[in-house]
Amino acid sequence: MVKLHGYSVVLDHRPRHSLRELGKDLEKIRHHHEELKRVKAYERKLYYEHLDLLDHEREAQHNAALDAAAAYYDQVRQEAEEDLRKHLEEERLREDKETRRRLREYREETALYEKRLAERREAQRTQEEEARKQAEKAVEAERAEKAAEAEKARKAAEAEKAKKAAEEEKLKKAAEAEKLKKAAEAEKLKKAAEAEKARKERDRIEEEQRSRQTQNIPTMVIRKVTMIEEPQEQRKRFGIAHLPQSEINAHQRYLQVHQNLKGLRKNLREEGKKNASFRQLIGDMRRSIVKCVGQLREGKNANKNQIQEIRNVLNKGASFSEPFVDVRDFIAFPPESIANSNSENTRASALLIYLLNIFSKAVISQLIAEAGIRVKYAEPIGILAAQVFSSDRYIHQGCPMSDILWAKFRVVCPVLWGFYGNESTEAGKTASGWQRIEPGGPFVKEHTHAERMAGLGAGFAALTLRNFGKTPRQNPFPNVLFWNAMHKILTVPAEEIQVTHVMLLNAMLRTSGERMVGFFGHMGLVLLRLAIIDFPNRISKYPTAVSTLKLLRDLYMREKNIIF
Repeated sequence: MVKLHGYSVVLDHRPRHSLRELGKDLEKIRHHHEELKRVKAYERKLYYEHLDLLDHEREAQHNAALDAAAAYYDQVRQEAEEDLRKHLEEERLREDKETRRRLREYREETALYEKRLAERREAQRTQEEEARKQAEKAVEAERAEKAAEAEKARKAAEAEKAKKAAEEEKLKKAAEAEKLKKAAEAEKLKKAAEAEKARKERDRIEEEQRSRQTQNIPTMVIRKVTMIEEPQEQRKRFGIAHLPQSEINAHQRYLQVHQNLKGLRKNLREEGKKNASFRQLIGDMRRSIVKCVGQLREGKNANKNQIQEIRNVLNKGASFSEPFVDVRDFIAFPPESIANSNSENTRASALLIYLLNIFSKAVISQLIAEAGIRVKYAEPIGILAAQVFSSDRYIHQGCPMSDILWAKFRVVCPVLWGFYGNESTEAGKTASGWQRIEPGGPFVKEHTHAERMAGLGAGFAALTLRNFGKTPRQNPFPNVLFWNAMHKILTVPAEEIQVTHVMLLNAMLRTSGERMVGFFGHMGLVLLRLAIIDFPNRISKYPTAVSTLKLLRDLYMREKNIIF
């Protein structure tokens, strides 16, 4: 028996035709086997088709899920884009609104500035016209008075002449009668007079000897009391009773520098009268400096041309070695290398010193005119002054000539150095730097004084808070000057605080918070708190100025993120 693919075939010894049948059976078996293979292949094909169908269904499900997710994310994206568009539109509208608000504020400020400028010019014109009319009236009155006095004197002289002629005639006759009588008595009176004169001389000498000892002591006492009382009264009058003598002497030295500058200007004018070309030269230089300082404006590199023109003028002035001056007259406290040097080493161009004086005067005038209305205008002026006075060309043997500017600054704003007085009195206003409308005339109005102090305070901060850390130049306006000025103001007793103190503080701090923190660190924050919180709380008067000073705290918090 033989097994073929699971079928048992019994082989026996049969005849030959049986073998043929066996071959047919084997062929059938082969066909059957092939059919089975086809069935298996068909089943396998059906199986794989079923698997493909399942994969296709899963793929369709996955694609549907992906399409749904993509649609969802597209919706989210579209919603986000719509939100972004709305946000950008709102931001654009807000920026447009802010731009229009700033433009409106700028136009209002510009209109206010132009209005104030026009009012100031009109007031000045009115004052000049009034002064001219008063001068004309005074001249006419003086002429009329002189004519009346001349007529009166003429009539009086004629009457006196007639009276004298009558009296002379009468006296002439009486004199002839008395002449003989006097001649007899003259000899007698002469002897008596000589005797009386000798007696009086002896009495005078004895009286002087007796009173000399008793009079010497009271005279010395009176003189000593006068020497003690007069300086005290003078210190009280000029608001310096609280200052040490060293600071008073320093202030007087700066005032002497200011007088020296006036003398130099007078001498150059006299020289110009003799030399027309020299007068034209210094006139052109002066006008060029004043023009350039008046053209300063905000913005980086916005004043490049003005600065260069001023430097060209100063360089031209420095090139004139004649006439020359002693530089020690224009430095308040020169270093020993200059103070003890001979006159050959202390020579400086008189024209350069004159031009620096003109430049300083223009700087202060521009601070009062521009920064007095908007304190931010002080910044370009401070930058220009720092560049000029730190330039090596205008430094004498390592000593900057900035005392020329400080001499003028001390005259117009002495409160920064601790000099003040009761501003309800004339002497107090004088001590605090109030300006008069004309020499010896009334003081300016309070709003004009407020503008002056605002400009000078902002200018002082712009000068003394400059950063020279990234430049090899020497700082002509050390930062310690700002600290000292703040100390002078903040340590004033509460009962002596004047409105000028508050005005100056407000102007000095309005744009200086970040620099104070940068220069002085935590102590700068302490100083800000003392000035903006503690100092106003000690003041029971000047409500408008004090409230403006208190608002600086919110301003710093909102715009500078400075919290104290």
